[in-house]
Amino acid sequence: MNPTNGAPGPGPTALRTLGRVLRKAASVLGYSLVPVLLLVFFVVPGPVISTSSAIGAEMAFAAVNGRDAVVLAYEATGFAGVRGGTERRVTAVDLATGDTLWDQPLPDGHHLPEVVAAGRSLAYVRSGAGLDIVSLADGEVVAEAESVEGLGADRYVGVGAAGAYRYDRARNAIVTVTAAGQVRAVPLDGTAAAPADADLTDTWSCLLGRSGAAPADYDGTAETAALPGGRTVALARPVGRPRGLPLLRLHERGPGDRTHRELSATDFAEPGFLVDHTPVEPRRRACPGRAPHEDVHPGGRPHTARTAVLASGHAVILSRTDLNADTRSLTVVDLATGEPTATAGIDGDVVRAMTAPSGQLVVAASTELHGRLNFPITTPTTDVLFIADERGGLRRVVVGERGWFGRIGG
Repeated sequence: MNPTNGAPGPGPTALRTLGRVLRKAASVLGYSLVPVLLLVFFVVPGPVISTSSAIGAEMAFAAVNGRDAVVLAYEATGFAGVRGGTERRVTAVDLATGDTLWDQPLPDGHHLPEVVAAGRSLAYVRSGAGLDIVSLADGEVVAEAESVEGLGADRYVGVGAAGAYRYDRARNAIVTVTAAGQVRAVPLDGTAAAPADADLTDTWSCLLGRSGAAPADYDGTAETAALPGGRTVALARPVGRPRGLPLLRLHERGPGDRTHRELSATDFAEPGFLVDHTPVEPRRRACPGRAPHEDVHPGGRPHTARTAVLASGHAVILSRTDLNADTRSLTVVDLATGEPTATAGIDGDVVRAMTAPSGQLVVAASTELHGRLNFPITTPTTDVLFIADERGGLRRVVVGERGWFGRIGG
């Protein structure tokens, strides 16, 4: 009996039946949740599919299947589906569209990989494991470091390996040194190393395999930009603004002018023009008789720096978002008018800026990466590419972005 109204209550048989129904419903619900959980685990970005990429500062431009591209290597850390850990990869990005043309894994190695050079058919990637050679057609490795003819087990590996593989532009060859100290060269688009002649040895032997043999960083910005016809555009304080306030504007000065003229009223907080660094090759046969620490580069620097100005007269300014912000911005400006044409925020440093033969400015920089559903437990900082074009646009390209089921690019 029901104690509240005197109605008969459910009997033992009814209770057992209800229990079986509830258990079956729970079982069905549990099994139905399995594919949902797997889908969430593989698909939802943020805590599940979340990778952070570090881009090697040495990149190369090449024609990839008829398209102008930048070829770069990177190290991805994080999770993609059920796969985690660190992975080293090489990728080619279309400069016109930002599309990933191919993205391939590199053999296991140490330290951040970098692309030393690219020819017509092959690209050369150095890391702590040595020199890997990849096809420009699809990114497949055609010769791993340990199997490169003429190097193999004799190759230089370890901490100094970044400086043991350099590109000699005059000879179109990758120059390297073996663990025994012998200088060897791999001709561009070749897969075998041969002993270097006396001229090449005397030019590179004191540089290869030591700290500082390769440019360590590409830091720094410029205050001025030189333009054709003798025009100069500078970042300067407006008249009357306190000296201690680092808000600058674009000013121009023509040939023969003694003062700058303000171009626009747009303020930039602690700004500087991005600069393009060009490697400087050592003086010919300068190594004999010199200690490894002595500089053999003309001017005493392994690279020169100039403000990166596109043929269209656009440049990119790195500045703080505002005076009270920790974040920074990349802003494309038209140096004819001083007006911004595009901007993008970054949360870290600029790795490098490089001007492509096809006219674009490629900028590798660090920024925060948000998941597609904007649901990360933590928001990782990752290196991304920004491509400034001659129309004044700025395209953001996430390198190694993981999509459905952990695949690269979607």
